[in-house]
Amino acid sequence: MAADAGILFFILILISGNSLLIAYLASTKKNVLGSIPFSVLMIALSLWSLLYAVDFDFSTNTLMPIFDVLPFFVIVFIPVIWLWFVFDYTGKKEYVKWGYFIPLMIIPVLTIFIIATNGYHGLFVDAYYQSAAGKMLISVFYGPWYYIHTLYCYSLLITGFFLLLWAYGLSPRYQKTQIFYVIFGVSMPCIGNLFFITGLFPHIDFDLAPLFFLLTGIIEII
Repeated sequence: MAADAGILFFILILISGNSLLIAYLASTKKNVLGSIPFSVLMIALSLWSLLYAVDFDFSTNTLMPIFDVLPFFVIVFIPVIWLWFVFDYTGKKEYVKWGYFIPLMIIPVLTIFIIATNGYHGLFVDAYYQSAAGKMLISVFYGPWYYIHTLYCYSLLITGFFLLLWAYGLSPRYQKTQIFYVIFGVSMPCIGNLFFITGLFPHIDFDLAPLFFLLTGIIEII
């Protein structure tokens, strides 16, 4: 593992541990709106960071094609958990029911199945290439389902943002500041992820979202 990959591996492990701590602290505040789904969200972030760290640990290994998709097994559920948090945080507990959330889980579950069987159809990741120099180099061509998954995730994230903005407009002044920090905090990992998936900054070859999510967790728990 290269030195820069080793540093990133350490940072991701640190993020994973800190996220678990934040999840625990949030779970102790059961009387606070959104505390339980926020705790679950931070647990998901911890798993995402841990799997991402494992991915980097195997970045020069022939097993890389397997570990490269493991973080998606958690990522697919984060937008649904985010929407759960927004409904709970804004007091719309009537929407926190299985009847509403089971349909929202269809695309994530299908995505898991498609990733698990990707070797047969290439709908998620179309191709990997391995060099013959003893070093694993990868060229990724995303399949059509990757873009369906990405579009679906961001549609849920944007829906949550609009619900928060609506709550912001209806809230008294003393609550507006808190809602603003929630919106600002969650915007950071979304921007970091967009930098990664759009390639706007080619020199950044890793997803910044876990790091920004940790900052979000610190902001919200304070």
